[in-house]
Amino acid sequence: MRSVLSCLGLLTVSTLLIAEDANQKKGTSKDAAVTSTVQKPSQIKQVKPVEHPEKAAHFKPFTGKVVGNSVRLRLSSELDSPIIKELVKGDLLVVTGEKNDFYAVEPPQEMHAFIFRSLVLDGVIEGNRVNVRLQPDLESPIVGHLSAGDKVEGKIAQAHPKWLEIPVPGKTRFYVAKEYVDYAGGPELKAVRDRKKVELSKHLEKTESFTQTEMVKPFNEIDFDKVAYNYQLVSTDYKEFPESVEKAKAKLVEMQDLYLQKKLAYLESKANQISKEIARRESKPHEEPVASKTRPVAQPQPTSSVKEALLQQQKDTLAALPPIANPNWDPIEESLYLAWAMSHRSKSIEDFYNDQKARSFKVTGVLEAYVDPVRNKPGDFIIRDRDCPVAYAYSTLIDLKPFVGKPVTFQVTNRANNHFAFPAYFVLSIE
Repeated sequence: MRSVLSCLGLLTVSTLLIAEDANQKKGTSKDAAVTSTVQKPSQIKQVKPVEHPEKAAHFKPFTGKVVGNSVRLRLSSELDSPIIKELVKGDLLVVTGEKNDFYAVEPPQEMHAFIFRSLVLDGVIEGNRVNVRLQPDLESPIVGHLSAGDKVEGKIAQAHPKWLEIPVPGKTRFYVAKEYVDYAGGPELKAVRDRKKVELSKHLEKTESFTQTEMVKPFNEIDFDKVAYNYQLVSTDYKEFPESVEKAKAKLVEMQDLYLQKKLAYLESKANQISKEIARRESKPHEEPVASKTRPVAQPQPTSSVKEALLQQQKDTLAALPPIANPNWDPIEESLYLAWAMSHRSKSIEDFYNDQKARSFKVTGVLEAYVDPVRNKPGDFIIRDRDCPVAYAYSTLIDLKPFVGKPVTFQVTNRANNHFAFPAYFVLSIE
């Protein structure tokens, strides 16, 4: 019996040893298969890191210029992305990256966004990942986020007191199609342009204030040269803002028209005053000048010297008359110049007389003083030809008194004769 049990025990141990050996062999084969798999690099899947397009290391930021009108600035680089605003031709953008067919750009400087006021305490964000929206509306697109501790400066939104209006966060990027943006310069160019735009805005504000102050003054107190200079400065110093240049030009033309109207009214008022003074003096009995009371009585003149005596008497009378006795021709000439200047912009009074010379003609005769106390007479002098009057004459360019009694040739242009018998001329020069 014992021998049988011993045999059974040996058989069991042998069977267990054989099974363990078989398991060891199977394990060795499995390990070898795994090792073989690891050692084959062709069977390993290579995963590339995802690169953020607008943060590409080789992209060089620049200032881009919009080359079309109604160009859409979008929230992301998809055609169905929400439209932030429409850009116009000439707008500048700082381009910081690219994605597909779009450029990533910094937010426009003048652009604002909105956040809930309840999430801000003493200018510091109190919440985490606070939404920054394009408009004070929960349905408005989100243009960025702010974190707890971020500092913000803003003002309460008009008509939306629950919202705070703030600048768009600096890290926010918008997108515009590449085909509508051309290279304009380095990234600093837009900052320079923005500073100049602020200067222009301040200059226009000061110019408008100065102009309003000047144009309510009496005509003779208006410093119109300064008004014109301020508007012309926009054309010379801010050429890169064509819209503002055109507005400044239009405003200058408007002020010139207003200034001319005030000047014409002023000259008309002065002319009326002069006419009233002349009429007042002419209504008084003619008084001999004081000097004539002490003048020796003229002796009878020989027949051959009668003309010389009459001529001398005219000269003495002309010299003795006070200045107010003759009309002031300056207001009349200024009125003629202003009427001419309405159709000849930016032309001086010298240009006016050059134009008059181009239309002038010559008249020859003897000059005679016209001292009769007549209202609205068309000149201070009469031009005679063979003792017959042919025209009236005056001049603000030449003193005609020294030429009285002398036969001379006049370069003249027509003037109104106020319905007198002969034509009236303005003397431009004398030969």
